[in-house]
Amino acid sequence: MAKAKKKKELKEQSIIFSKKNLPSAEISVQPYNHSLFLYIILAIGFSLYINTIFNEYTYDDGMAITDNTFTQKGFSGIREILSHDTFIGVKGTAGELTGGRYRPLSVITFAIEKGLFGKKAWISHLINVLLFCILLYYLFQVSYRFLFKGSELKAFFSSLIFAIHPIHTEVVANIKSRDEIFSFLFLLISLYYFLQHDEKKKHTAKYIIFSCLTYFLALLSKENGITFLAIFPITYFICKKESIIKSTRTVLPYMGVAFIYLLIRFKIVGMHLSQSHELMNAPYLLASSAQAFATKSYVLTKYLYLLFIPYPLTYDYSFNEIPYIELWDIRSLAGILVHLGLLIYALKKIKERGIISYLILFYLITISIVSNFIFDIGATMGERFLFQPSFSFALLSGIFLNYVYERSNNKLRKSFFISILSIVTITASAFCINRNMDWKNDYSLFMNDMKNS
Repeated sequence: MAKAKKKKELKEQSIIFSKKNLPSAEISVQPYNHSLFLYIILAIGFSLYINTIFNEYTYDDGMAITDNTFTQKGFSGIREILSHDTFIGVKGTAGELTGGRYRPLSVITFAIEKGLFGKKAWISHLINVLLFCILLYYLFQVSYRFLFKGSELKAFFSSLIFAIHPIHTEVVANIKSRDEIFSFLFLLISLYYFLQHDEKKKHTAKYIIFSCLTYFLALLSKENGITFLAIFPITYFICKKESIIKSTRTVLPYMGVAFIYLLIRFKIVGMHLSQSHELMNAPYLLASSAQAFATKSYVLTKYLYLLFIPYPLTYDYSFNEIPYIELWDIRSLAGILVHLGLLIYALKKIKERGIISYLILFYLITISIVSNFIFDIGATMGERFLFQPSFSFALLSGIFLNYVYERSNNKLRKSFFISILSIVTITASAFCINRNMDWKNDYSLFMNDMKNS
């Protein structure tokens, strides 16, 4: 009897503690180690760009470093960098660019490097590589913790695509483009702590202050950080499931930061709204209004193309590299219809808090400021202008890859998927490493890209 009674008790306990009767959160077993995934991403990012340390100063590095009188003064030039247009240290440059430029942060780091190490390009290249790796760290964390709610695979696939995408070679390999790395890095850090503050109730003020500080640094890196005044509330709406009104209120501190930055910028640079009359800095100068609109629409299509097929790559998209087209040109119409369709879909679905609609809006908002539709940026297009918008492409790719992997329900299919992904990764990585070598110096860059221009 005693044995039978004991058996019955053990059976009841096993039922109580069986997986069926436990909440899913208590029995869920994490099949992947997100820290391991993160280390892999950082290792890949570092490996792809470490060969840039053998490169020299190239292309626009002259404007920000070698030919910039303020930078060449080292530490003593920092005060002048902070109190002038970013490119006024190069004779005649400031007056040729519509709207002026106030991006002192990256130039200050160049002056510090000059003061500490002298004229050593490899130091600057190494710093760019390390900054890119830090950026990958925060990209992984933002996607893993907030956008994908703990999905390691989605975060891994997304970060992998961003790390290996050849479109980023210009930003990392060209030292001057540290302003792009700084801008997006500080924006991601700001976004991370912006979303973090709700989870750390005791440290809300600390996180908000740090988030605002890094947002200010992003603006000092490059003006396009202003687009995050729209990104912050939309992200909060998606990730925190709050109302539109509450989500909109969260952006108020950042509007204050942006206002302070704009005051400083206006004080130093002024408000140059007149159009440049230098053709190389005003590529639509000779176009009619219809031609300009049509060509800008076509350029947006080219940006999408480069996200999917980053070949061929070139530093040169200056005047007439993309000839003017008419409004009825199929390339113009395609650009208008595709982007209008994306916008309508995103606005229609955003109320459902779908991540895909969010990423479409992220892309459209961040590409808008470099599209020449809002104001002339002094260039027809540039691969560096896709650095922030490509975040959306990377995350959408991560969602797609995760979808395919999870539905590969047997070992053979999973092995096939991993093989295909490995081939893509190796091919893209080889392309990145090879493209970095094109950026070795002006001669190698110009001679190579002449074939594509």
